[in-house]
Amino acid sequence: MKLSQNYLQDYDFKACLDNNVVDLDVNKIKGCAAFVCGHNDEDAWIWVFKMKDGKYAMLTGSCDYTGWDCRSSSGVAYGNTANALVAAVADSSKKQSLLDQLSGKLPWGMEERKA
Repeated sequence: MKLSQNYLQDYDFKACLDNNVVDLDVNKIKGCAAFVCGHNDEDAWIWVFKMKDGKYAMLTGSCDYTGWDCRSSSGVAYGNTANALVAAVADSSKKQSLLDQLSGKLPWGMEERKA
């Protein structure tokens, strides 16, 4: 599994953390293993991180149409494997994209959209 550092420049990642109380220490993140983009007032952003201690964290965040600083929410879950965390994702399309990124079938941050 390849880890990306691209999340460090991601506006949505920063805004999610800046505008919500999240139990995630960014200094303990080794890299981002998978990511799917969300959309304002629609679906959530999801980041799956490998932590420096070898465990994984999955951060989810969403915001309304005005952006992160008005109405937004987030949550973080921790686990021993990335796949176990991703199994809890309700949206089957996002779940499959995350699993495909973790297995190397899709590049980091790529989503497969079905018509």
